[in-house]
Amino acid sequence: MSEDVMSTEVAVIDFPAIVVCETRDQAECLAAFRRTLKVMEKQMLDEIQPHVDRAHKAWKALVATREEKIQPIKDADAKANRLLTDYQLREAAAARAAQEAADKAAREEAARLARAEGDKRTAKAIEAGRVAVASVAVEQPKKLEGVSAPIERYSAEVVDIIALCKAVVSGAAPVGYVEANMSVINKTVTACKGKIAIPGVRIAVGYSSSRR
Repeated sequence: MSEDVMSTEVAVIDFPAIVVCETRDQAECLAAFRRTLKVMEKQMLDEIQPHVDRAHKAWKALVATREEKIQPIKDADAKANRLLTDYQLREAAAARAAQEAADKAAREEAARLARAEGDKRTAKAIEAGRVAVASVAVEQPKKLEGVSAPIERYSAEVVDIIALCKAVVSGAAPVGYVEANMSVINKTVTACKGKIAIPGVRIAVGYSSSRR
């Protein structure tokens, strides 16, 4: 920030010696005080805002330059990540398939031996998976240095808001699954000047005055 802005003195506000506003004179005094504050605020903004605008413009230019320089790096990393993820998924799937094949072969061999000994009941239990059978452990893919294993990420999309609301009402879904759109509700209440009844919504009115 430039020296002239840094040296700008902070305005000293002499608040009127009024602790209540019960008379017309007190109200007029406070109203005049607010008008003075508005003038002071405008003067201060007129002095400082040009510097703020220039700083903001310079900041936006720097951010744009940063993004322009770093985007090719991000794109290359994203492509490499996709390729690595696909490879890791294929490698993991192959390891699972190999382990399943080893487990199946072990069960079949154990069942064959049980039948050879005349124990058909145990053989059937082994084939049905009710009896644990030791098998050869297939070597799992080694972790790539600097690369984490693929992580499953789940997301949801509301395709029927009415059905979701009914589920909340019935207790089949928690109320936290839906959220009131207060922006829309407040706009509606304001447009109707509070003369509207919305189930489950309490309407209140507040007052404020603006400076002119």
